[in-house]
Amino acid sequence: MARLLHRLNLVPAAATITMGDVCRPLKEVVSKSLSNSVRLYRVGNGTTIKWKLSGSLWQAHLDNTLLATFSSKPPRKLVLEPIAHRWFDHIVVGVLVLMRETNKAELDDTSSFFPSNSNRNSTYHNPSLLPLLGLVFAQDGSISGPTSSSQAAGYSCDTTKCKLPSCNCASPNPPGGLNASDVPQFLVFTADDAVQSYTLDAVNQFLAQRKNPNGCQPKMTYYTSINYTNYTLVTDWFVAGNEIADHTMTHVGTPPADEVNGNLIALNALAGIPLQSIIGFRAPFLNYTVDTLKLLASVGFTYDSSATASLPVTDPNTDANWPYSLDYGMANDCLEVENICKGEPKLPGFWEVPMYAMFDDLGVNGPHLMDPWLDMANGANVVNDTATLEYMKNTFTAHYTGNRQPFGLYTHPIHVSRTVPGATVTNSTINMINSFIDWAQEQPNVWIVSSEQLLAWVQNPVPISQLDSFEPLKCSTPAVDPSTKICNGIPQNEAGLIDHCAFSDFPFYTCYGCPVEPASPSNPNPPQSTESGQQARFRLPSNCSTPFWDPVKGECICNSSSCAFQDISRPIGPNGANLTGGNDTTYSSATASTSANPYVPFNGALQLPSGVAPALVVGLAGALLGAGAACPPSNVLVDPEIASSLGSLPLMKANHGWSRDMDLLQAFPIQLTGGLSNAHSCTRPMPHIWASGSQKSPCTSQVDQRRLPKLHNQHRTSG
Repeated sequence: MARLLHRLNLVPAAATITMGDVCRPLKEVVSKSLSNSVRLYRVGNGTTIKWKLSGSLWQAHLDNTLLATFSSKPPRKLVLEPIAHRWFDHIVVGVLVLMRETNKAELDDTSSFFPSNSNRNSTYHNPSLLPLLGLVFAQDGSISGPTSSSQAAGYSCDTTKCKLPSCNCASPNPPGGLNASDVPQFLVFTADDAVQSYTLDAVNQFLAQRKNPNGCQPKMTYYTSINYTNYTLVTDWFVAGNEIADHTMTHVGTPPADEVNGNLIALNALAGIPLQSIIGFRAPFLNYTVDTLKLLASVGFTYDSSATASLPVTDPNTDANWPYSLDYGMANDCLEVENICKGEPKLPGFWEVPMYAMFDDLGVNGPHLMDPWLDMANGANVVNDTATLEYMKNTFTAHYTGNRQPFGLYTHPIHVSRTVPGATVTNSTINMINSFIDWAQEQPNVWIVSSEQLLAWVQNPVPISQLDSFEPLKCSTPAVDPSTKICNGIPQNEAGLIDHCAFSDFPFYTCYGCPVEPASPSNPNPPQSTESGQQARFRLPSNCSTPFWDPVKGECICNSSSCAFQDISRPIGPNGANLTGGNDTTYSSATASTSANPYVPFNGALQLPSGVAPALVVGLAGALLGAGAACPPSNVLVDPEIASSLGSLPLMKANHGWSRDMDLLQAFPIQLTGGLSNAHSCTRPMPHIWASGSQKSPCTSQVDQRRLPKLHNQHRTSG
C-alpha cells in the first residue's frame, strides 16, 4: 500500500506505513493518562505514541520522530472519527485527502481532519505518519483522564434559592434530600447516531426482553443524527415509548445553529416527532462550547448530555454530580471546555445530564466512557471481555453502594450490531454485555431508564416505595385498535402504508410523504413531492399526537381526553422565527415511491466538505486496492473505471462495509457495481415494547424489503 500511496503523491517516499497499521479496527485503540506531563496512546499493533509537555507546548513523538505540536494540551477526549463509526480505512483516507490538499496537515484541538475548520492550533510535522496518528484519535467519546476538578469548577450554588423542580445544585448527593437507601439505582441506556434497522437490532438484543421492577419494559434515549436515518424506524421507536433526542443533522462537533435546529425540524416533519418531545441534545464527538449550551437553552431544549463525570464516585473530589440545572453554571468538563464553570454559563432552567465514566484497575488513569466493550482494560494490548465485565461491575457497585449516582451504558449501537453486513462483534461481547445487565438487574431497586426519565425523577424525586406509581416510569402503550390501518409508528397498524423515498444517496421510509430532496441544514423541511395523481401526505399537526394521526387521510383518530395533545412552538426557524409542528408545503413531482427493495445505507455521519469528495475517491480506491492482502475480501467491487484512473491496478474487493459508504462519493462521476446479497429473512426489528416473551427477535419468514440492499449500476454525476 505504501508504494501505491507514493504513486498517488499522497505520502513521501520515506513513509513507513504497514498493513498492520492500516487495517486494524477502531476497537483496538486505547489510551491512558500517566501523569500531567506525559501521556501514552497505544495503537492496536502495540505502537505507542508519547505526548510530552515541553514548556507550554505538547509534543507527540513516535520513537524519536516528532509527529505533532499542540499550542495547548492535547484533548483528553479522543474524538476524531471524521466518518463516524465506519471502518478504519475511512480515517486513513480522511488523513490522506487532507495531506493531498494542504501538504501540511493541520488540525485543531477538537480533532477534526477537515480543512474547513478555522480554529487550528496544532500542526503535524510528519505527514507520512499521519495514518498512525489517526488511530490515536479514533475513538468517539473516549477520555484519558479527568476532565474537571473542584478548583477548575469553582462552583457555588445557593441552596436556599435553588429549589426543585426548576433548579438543582450540582452535587454528588441525591436530589431532594433523600437518603441513598431510598434512592433507586438508575441505569441510563443511550444510543448515538443514525437510526437504522441494524442499530435497533443491536439495542433490542439488550433491552427487548427485559422488565423494570414495575413490570414495564425499559425505555432508552436515541440521540439521533439525520443523515442515513430511516425515519419510519424513528417513528416506531418513539411511539414505543423511547426518547428521541437531537444529535445534529450531519454529525458535526461544535455544531452551528442550523445543525441543531434542522434536526428538530426534520424529525418533526419526516418522523412525526412532536417538537415538545425533543428535549435533549448530545454533541457529536462530545465536542461542544459555551455557545452550544446557550443555543440549546435559547431554542427550548431542556437538557444537554455531552459533559463527562470523569472522577470515580469514591474520589472525595468526584465530579459525578447528579443531573443539575445551570442556574449557577457548569460543574463538569471545566478542564476541557473554555469559558464554562466558575459560575458560567448561567442558564436558569436548563439542565446538564452528565455522562458517568467507568474505571478499570488503573482507577482515574483507566477511564472508559462510550462503548467500553471496545476498549482495552488495565493497560493491556487486547480487548478482554472478562476484564471489561469486571470493571463494569466494580464501577456499578461503587455507584450502588455510594450515593447511587446514575450508571450509564452509552452506546454507538452499530459497533454491536450482529445484523449489519460485515459485522465483527463477537457473541462473547454480546453475551458479556447482557451478562452485566442481568447481574445489575438482580440487585434490588435497579431501573433501566432513558435520560428523559432520569431527569423527570431528579426534578421530582420520590423514594423507592413510590416508584410504582411514578408516572414517567409507567408502561406506555397507545390505545389504538390493532385493526386500524393508519401510518402511525405501530407496526401492525402501518403495514403497507409507508412511503419509500428512493434517493440515490440515502433512501429512507416515512409515513409523512417524501420530500423533493433529502433534509439538510440549509433546507431541513423540503417541500413534499407526489407522484402523478397521488395525494400528498399530511404532516403531523400541532394538535394530535403521533400514534393517533393519520397522515394519509389527514385525520386525528383520538376521540377522548386521554389522548388529547397540543404541541408547542420553538424559535428554530430562520432568524429565530417560531415554528410549530405541521408546517407543510405540497408540490407535484414524481420522486416519491412506494417501490420495494430499497438500498439501506450503512450508518453514516458527516457530509464531506466541498472539494474533498473527488480527492476521496482516489484515496478510497488506494486504500481498497492496497489493503487486499491484509483485509479479507468480500462483497464490494471497485469499478474498473476507478481502477483505470489510477493505472493498471487489479480489481479488488474489501470487507469493510464500503458498499455502504460509496454514497459519499457522489461528487465524482463513478460507476458502482455489485452489492450485498445477504437478505435477512426477518421483518425489520420491532421496537422492544412490542416484542413478545420469546428470547428471539420477533422475526417471520417474510423478507423485509426495507432491509435489502439495492444493487447500484448507474453513473452518478457531480453534485
